[in-house]
Amino acid sequence: MKTRSDIITRACRQVRIVAHDEVPDGDTTGNASTVLDGLMDEMGIDFSTDEIEDDLFLAVAGLLASELAPQYGLPGPARSVQKLRVKALLEGPVPTQRDLTALQAQFY
Repeated sequence: MKTRSDIITRACRQVRIVAHDEVPDGDTTGNASTVLDGLMDEMGIDFSTDEIEDDLFLAVAGLLASELAPQYGLPGPARSVQKLRVKALLEGPVPTQRDLTALQAQFY
């Protein structure tokens, strides 16, 4: 499990708000935390424990980075791509035609 702090630090490092060996200061963390809460609500992710599954960590950090970068005048990852990464992980793998055919064969 990754924490709120892990996500914020990763996102800030990804877009170079802080150096790779630094942690965000209090103001940056506060701002990022507010943005993160909004993103979690938007994506329908339960973040009440301030922890997230490891498989969502990089995607959520990337989404947060895409939101933070413009606030600091920095280039960041495309928001749409990051949002799709999170959504794909939440919904699970998309079935292939082979999967659908096999499933259909079970019922006919």
